[in-house]
Order: sequence, then structure tokens, then C-alpha cells
Amino acid sequence: MATITPANALALADSVATRIIARVALIGSPSALQAGQATMLARIAALNDYTQQQALLDGFSAAVANENAAIAKAQAYTTILDDYFAACAALDVATGGYGAMLQANSQQVDPHFLDAWNRAASRGLTAPAKALGAFLAFGPAQSPLASITVTGSGAGTFAAGTAIPATYGNAPLSVYNAGSGATGAASGTYTVTYNAYNSSGVLQTGLTQAATVPNGTAVGGAVSLGISGIAVTNITLTGGNSGDVIGVKSTLLRTATY
Repeated sequence: MATITPANALALADSVATRIIARVALIGSPSALQAGQATMLARIAALNDYTQQQALLDGFSAAVANENAAIAKAQAYTTILDDYFAACAALDVATGGYGAMLQANSQQVDPHFLDAWNRAASRGLTAPAKALGAFLAFGPAQSPLASITVTGSGAGTFAAGTAIPATYGNAPLSVYNAGSGATGAASGTYTVTYNAYNSSGVLQTGLTQAATVPNGTAVGGAVSLGISGIAVTNITLTGGNSGDVIGVKSTLLRTATY
């Protein structure tokens, strides 16, 4: 059997996550759920590989059947997750081990999919055989992870914020104007010391990355640091304007779609 590609596997994992999100938010209103069922199954049909389609179709069709049976019934989150075991198991088989594929391709799943996968693993079922580490789920949008109040050119007072919870992995980080007005006449370059998981799930500490916030940046205006992490432990600067407040925030890696 040909192995499904990482991109197709991630798209299907996002489909599962989107359905869980819809069921949690819109239980009792079937339209949002039913609208995406055909699209999710069409992704399997579009693979144009009979063996891949057969490996996936039963599991994902079972997930759709479970959804239709659960529509209009109020359910606990864990009960909703249980309905996606067959889809998770099918994806594990089709990828030859989805956890290994995610790590090999430096991919992260939506946290709702991680919850469904690990719920199945916690029940002691044959497949998925192994729980996915929290580092394989992308972190939430959160601010501030930390901030610095500029007291003069190249000087400032650091303030710790709130790290991304341990139930998530890395999220893209940006510096942004966290003050009450536009930044002053001088641009500032901010060096952020941060912690992040590597591709094996090992926490790396004391990493650094810098970005420049231009003068006149509006409140909330952000500049990507070009890296992902879970916590910020220090911020230093060159330049800047007394009174500027620069924060570090995380953003969603992506929004799961059907």
C-alpha cells in the first residue's frame, strides 16, 4: 500500500479537528457539521490511489456516521472525541505511524485533533498505538508572553508574561506595540530570549532572535520574529524610545479547515 503524503495526512487531521470544533460550538445545529462532510470525504476521493482510498474511507465514513448519529444531542467533550477514533486509527495505518510522520516533517496538528488521538490512545485501543506528545499540537494565540517598557535608548524594564500552557507545543512569535500610542521617532531592535521545543519534543532554553519595530508603529502593530516558541524569558533592545512598550505574542500557526 502506498503511504499517504504528509500534506494530505495533515489536511485530513485538520478536517477532524474542524469537525470537533463545530460539534463543541454548534451542538444542536446540524448545518455547520453536514456542510463539510462531503468535502472531507472528497479529499479521500481526490487521492486517486485505490489502496489509499480504501485504507481511509471506512474510518472516515464511520466518523461521518457517528456525527450524524450525534447531531442535536448534547455530549461531553470526551464523548465527541471518541467518535473520531476510527478516523485516527485509519490515518495511523495510512501513514505508517502518524506520530513519526509529524516529527519527520516538522508538522503540528490542531490541538483538538491531538485530544481525539490521545483520547483513543488512553483507552488502550490497538491503534493509535502511541499517544502524541503535546509539542506536536500548535499553541494558541496569546499575549503578552513578556514585555519591555523602554526607559531610554537601549534600556528598558522587562516584565514576565504568561507562557503557552504545557498542553500545547510551539506557536509563531512576534514582537508588537503593546503601548497606548504609536511608537516614538526612533526604531528599536528587540532581542528576545525564548524557549522552544525541537522536532524531537526536547525543550530548548535560552534561544535568541531579534526583530526591529519601526518608528511610528501603531498600537498592536506586530513584526514576526520568524521563529516559534512557548515562553519568553528576557527582552533586550538597541535604540527605541522612552515610554514605548513592546510585547511578545504568539499567533495561531493556522486555522483548521475542512
